[in-house]
Amino acid sequence: MKLNPLFQLFLLVISILTCAPSLFSQSVNGRLTTSVYAWEKFDTVGTSEKLIRGFQTLQLEATHNKFSFHSSLVGATTIGETFGDDGNVRINNIFLRWKATDNFLNVNVGRIPVFAGVGVGTVDGALFKINFNSTFATVYGGRNVIPSLPTPSFQELDENFFLGGHIVNTTVEGMRVGVSYTNRTWERKQYFAIRTDSLFNPTSVLIEPGFRYQQLLGADVRYDCSSSYTVSARYDYDMNTKKNVRLRFGGRAAVMEKLSITADILRREPRIPFQSFFSMFPTNPITEYEGGVEYEVTPKLFTYGRYAFVKYVDENSSRISFGATSSYISINVALTDGYAGELSSLSAQGMYPLLERTVIPTIGFSYASYRLDEDAALETVFASSLGTIVRFSSAFSVDAQLQLLQNKVAENDVRLFAKVSYWFHHSHFHSEEKETNE
Repeated sequence: MKLNPLFQLFLLVISILTCAPSLFSQSVNGRLTTSVYAWEKFDTVGTSEKLIRGFQTLQLEATHNKFSFHSSLVGATTIGETFGDDGNVRINNIFLRWKATDNFLNVNVGRIPVFAGVGVGTVDGALFKINFNSTFATVYGGRNVIPSLPTPSFQELDENFFLGGHIVNTTVEGMRVGVSYTNRTWERKQYFAIRTDSLFNPTSVLIEPGFRYQQLLGADVRYDCSSSYTVSARYDYDMNTKKNVRLRFGGRAAVMEKLSITADILRREPRIPFQSFFSMFPTNPITEYEGGVEYEVTPKLFTYGRYAFVKYVDENSSRISFGATSSYISINVALTDGYAGELSSLSAQGMYPLLERTVIPTIGFSYASYRLDEDAALETVFASSLGTIVRFSSAFSVDAQLQLLQNKVAENDVRLFAKVSYWFHHSHFHSEEKETNE
């Protein structure tokens, strides 16, 4: 009998939690979350069905001397009637880490998240971090992880690989200079599609897409001068298309104790995969110029305002945003006009802790009106939420939220979200000194 994938995840969780303390780890900690999302799905006018989607997530870490184990798993299934599938389980990351005593070398093996300059993603392989004085290096390589690969795999490395590195130097005080490189290849699945033959009759044809390639070279620099000002720059170059895909300059300066100004210049090319169907069409870069002001009214109240000018080839667009953030509420207003279309939006979120932060009511809403050009009809979107977080203890909490959506597709879409979280921690230290005293 084939077990439901979500039930398999439950068995795995129970096995890990049962066996982990007996492995003589110095510490085991993690988070187990169960959540449900309920909504009504309309198939046709007047025909609908109520669906409940269940999710189970697990984050687990265990350490012992120089070794540590890290994992993140998620499972999803439909409770009741089937919706597309019977459920699935995905391993986001699961790897073993070894650290040298002086932290000179850090070795990771398994399914590892990668954040190394232009190289961002997940790899089934190995990742090394080397620290030498003021120079830090990250080197990684293995199988490229795609959404259809739920569990670690090291097959077909020549057709699906992900490798690269990132070197950072901090010799100059306050300055960080980095150079990175990544090379990624992945195979795309075959599929059948309906095409016409020589007589224009429909026929089923096997489509075999080519491989997708990505090879980027990047450089980044950042300089912090105490709390006075910060400047940064980044450059990304596509070695396959021979194009400058991204160039950014940014800065932030404190003109007064509570007043700061910001500036950003960004020039970017559309990210189109090399040798894809869309790569045969001509593309043009987009340049954005943005300036802003930030003011700290009080230590718990922060306000900001930004204006951006976006330059296309023959057209322009502008963007304005401003808002305020405090300990209990945040408000944001955004306005867009020009070639990118017209957009006006208002959003707000609030919370207020009660009973020594054991009960936290939450509320939020957003409203937007938009249209692509002057001749198009004006569309509106509204969303709101009302919920409560209850913390029964430092290890156990319940979160419930009622959501309402209104747009041109759903007139009154009511949804319910609920989540139960459990944090656990186990320590098991073996001290020779303690044994001697005993």
